[in-house]
Amino acid sequence: MDFSGKGVARMTLLSIVAGAIGMFSDQGVFLVLLNFMNEYLANAIGIVVGTILSFLFNIAFIFKVKSHLFVRFALFFVTGIFGIFLSSAVIWLGTEILGLPIVPVRWFSLFFVALVQFFLNLFGAFGKRLAKNEA
Repeated sequence: MDFSGKGVARMTLLSIVAGAIGMFSDQGVFLVLLNFMNEYLANAIGIVVGTILSFLFNIAFIFKVKSHLFVRFALFFVTGIFGIFLSSAVIWLGTEILGLPIVPVRWFSLFFVALVQFFLNLFGAFGKRLAKNEA
């Protein structure tokens, strides 16, 4: 990983793109499924789809890694599972406690969870420990 000024700027820009791809896919799946199931199940399925797409974008364009893909995906996915619980907590707090509408609460949860997950993945799935053998 290139942590020079140019490298960090590139990684940040591409992370925003990867996050947007994941979030818009996630939100699209969520909105479609919301017509057929409760918001918590639709939320979980949306996050799984967004997580898989984001992982593929991360390994191909941001971190350009080829080693330890199963371990990286497992760590990335665990972070995604954590995101499901965190997002569900935000949805519950926003809709049940504060009485806010689901869609804006869900958008807020996406941005909040994405920020938390970015840092978890930066140091976990794409951290230095697994990068030792990268070219």
